[in-house]
Amino acid sequence: MNNQSFVIAGGGIVFGVLLAVAITNSMTSKKISRVVGEASETTAASVTEATDALSGRLDALEASVSETATAASAEMEERLAALEADFNSRVDALSEAAKAQAGDFEAMIADLSTAQSEGSAVSSTAQTNSQLETSSALGVGQTAVLADGALRVFVSMIDTDAGAARLSVNGELMSLGTNEMASITINGADCSVGVVGLDAEGATIGADCGGQSASATAPVPPAPADGFVPGTVASLADGALRVFVSGLAADGSATRVAINGIDTQTVAAGDTVEVTSGDQACSLTVTGVGNGMVGLEGSCS
Repeated sequence: MNNQSFVIAGGGIVFGVLLAVAITNSMTSKKISRVVGEASETTAASVTEATDALSGRLDALEASVSETATAASAEMEERLAALEADFNSRVDALSEAAKAQAGDFEAMIADLSTAQSEGSAVSSTAQTNSQLETSSALGVGQTAVLADGALRVFVSMIDTDAGAARLSVNGELMSLGTNEMASITINGADCSVGVVGLDAEGATIGADCGGQSASATAPVPPAPADGFVPGTVASLADGALRVFVSGLAADGSATRVAINGIDTQTVAAGDTVEVTSGDQACSLTVTGVGNGMVGLEGSCS
């Protein structure tokens, strides 16, 4: 009897404990569910607020970027317009300057044409009134004999690009341009000599002694007392010039020589030939021809 009561009492206690645990678990689950629900609601609200804030910031940033781009675009357009205006003004200024220069150039050409026409007329009149004697076209190394032999003009160089020639007139060196005349006096006779024409064929030499005869008293280089005979080599200017005498004119007017080589050329008595030897500028002068010999003098610098 007592044992049964004890068992029944013990079972009741166990049932009560289990019931209390069950009730406690149920309440705990409800609390947990309520807390989780509240946390979920709080989290959702926080996410919503954060999303709304981020969207607001993005909208503000987009508006700021748009305003900045619009302002930059307007500023760029203003700068481009200013550059275009400045460029157009510079082009207009250059056009005006070019027009002015073109006008000046046209005026200069007109003046030059007028001057050339007047110069040609004067030159034509002067040549008509003068007694200009001309030679045929001469190449380098050839000699023109004018004024009845009073003038011996040796052509030492021709520069067709510059329109000039270097001459030896009775032994006197001079450089003259086309239609440029030089004055020379030959025993009282005033003469003019120069280059009256220059082309691919050579230089045409002209001389005018004003109708006076200069040949009667024209200087003739004397025959050398001591010189070089044909077939010999003259070493001059400390060996810078080696001159081979090929032959002599029978009348003593010229000699044929080869200077620092084998090519020969005819040089009139009294004439000077300019040559180069290495880096030196040299000249060879025929001082006279006669007595079967030729007189030669050479120098270099």
